[in-house]
Amino acid sequence: PRIKLQVGPQFSALVEGQLFHRVALRVGVDYQDGIHSVYPSVGVRVGILDQARYKLDLGILAQYKNLGFSEASGEFEFGVLVGHRWGKVGAQLNALYGQGLDEGERDAEVRASLLWYAHPRINAGLDARARFDLGADNEARTSAKLEADFDLLAGVIGQLTVVKHLVLIAE
Repeated sequence: PRIKLQVGPQFSALVEGQLFHRVALRVGVDYQDGIHSVYPSVGVRVGILDQARYKLDLGILAQYKNLGFSEASGEFEFGVLVGHRWGKVGAQLNALYGQGLDEGERDAEVRASLLWYAHPRINAGLDARARFDLGADNEARTSAKLEADFDLLAGVIGQLTVVKHLVLIAE
């Protein structure tokens, strides 16, 4: 397998605004030093279950990202988001499927985090994301340097809630 080793910082800024009960619009921008690229995303998150009533947070996500793992021209991403909180500690697990604009461009992503709620507006912890290329290899993808089968991004994460639905994230 071809594995990308990407060392360097990543920065994410995400604005999430509630449209109506359980539905939120997400607009974000990500920077990855390893590929020297800034790219936007836009999507919708729908809350299905909340911990207060069902002992578990569960939601779904649909978004468009200008750059995917193996999709140079962008991808549509669909995911399931699960979380639970025990006092000041919370755990999240996300599973996502990304489909590029070309049929052969697709990937899967699993993301897990463990956060400590230091203050009502400040969270800190560990975050790990693994992405897997599910697409078919071809000459165009190889020449565009989209040849990795797997990558892993892991490290420290910090979140600052500016207002109820505005969260800044730094990794």
